[in-house]
Amino acid sequence: FQPTQCGQDSVLQNPGALGPAWFVQTVKYAATPKAVMDGLTGLDTRDTAIAFETDRGKISYDAPAAGDTIMLSKADNDEMLYQSQTTAKRFAVFSEVFYDRGWKAYIDGAETPIVRTNYVLRGITIPSGKHNIRFAFTPASYYTGRTIQIIASILLLVLLIASIAMTWRRKN
Repeated sequence: FQPTQCGQDSVLQNPGALGPAWFVQTVKYAATPKAVMDGLTGLDTRDTAIAFETDRGKISYDAPAAGDTIMLSKADNDEMLYQSQTTAKRFAVFSEVFYDRGWKAYIDGAETPIVRTNYVLRGITIPSGKHNIRFAFTPASYYTGRTIQIIASILLLVLLIASIAMTWRRKN
């Protein structure tokens, strides 16, 4: 928002914004975090992405094709859904922070690796054709903790019932 001359708020559109996801034509690689950050200087992120050299095996794409689309269809705290239509294998950059402790990516239900792209964003290779892409936040620590909590609650309940039964038995 930016105030107008009358003091009212107005919305300014950013014509350079890339949106929630986009396909790039080229992926460059760098070996270190500093080299990736340096590689972002002057990089046209509309057409080019930069990733770590160690992720090279997770990235593959064909020559760019006109008419390829990727659209966000659902955005929740722990689930993001996209639809894509491509004529060739493409590499997509998602305007979401890369966090490898719990986020998983699925293309048509099959898990696919998430690549740290442009230092802080997510990227995945998308095969040609029409696909449903799902990012889901399912951290193992949460589910492990929940399982421990359920077991502890059951044990506490069993101990409580046993204590009540023993107290009742002593009174009779």
